[in-house]
Amino acid sequence: MAERDDVLETMFALHYRRLLRYAYLLTRGRGAEDLVQEAFLKALRKWDRSAAPETFYPWCQTTLTRLHLNALRRGFRERRAYQRHGEDDVHHDPEGRDPLVMQALATLPPRQRAATVLRYYEDLSVNEIAERMGAAEGTIKALLHQARQRLQIELGPREGYD
Repeated sequence: MAERDDVLETMFALHYRRLLRYAYLLTRGRGAEDLVQEAFLKALRKWDRSAAPETFYPWCQTTLTRLHLNALRRGFRERRAYQRHGEDDVHHDPEGRDPLVMQALATLPPRQRAATVLRYYEDLSVNEIAERMGAAEGTIKALLHQARQRLQIELGPREGYD
């Protein structure tokens, strides 16, 4: 039991900040810490500790993505976030990224935002994103295409990106 706890504590220490960054981008900052903690709690109960350590982050990221998308489908997470923080809450960005990009990401529908964050912030392939989101590769390609179109409108032409 102590060995199991040590493994999970190590995994938590190694991956918490990266998962939190991903969750902030995915959720626009609302409830990100709760989502990461929920993913780690699931890992406590379900992650196969005999699996290779490098599978832990993708497993948690997949779990976190699915938890978030399921919560949005039910509408619970959004209503709870608005009740707690109010609609005018400023989104916290732990990495100090461009606020215009954060605002533009916030305009994307949840599945487009998830696919975009996984692709461009987490640098995952279309195949890996499809696995994380439980969707077909064609669906992911369509989501990314739609997101890029919308972000181009939101952000306009940017120097060095034309």
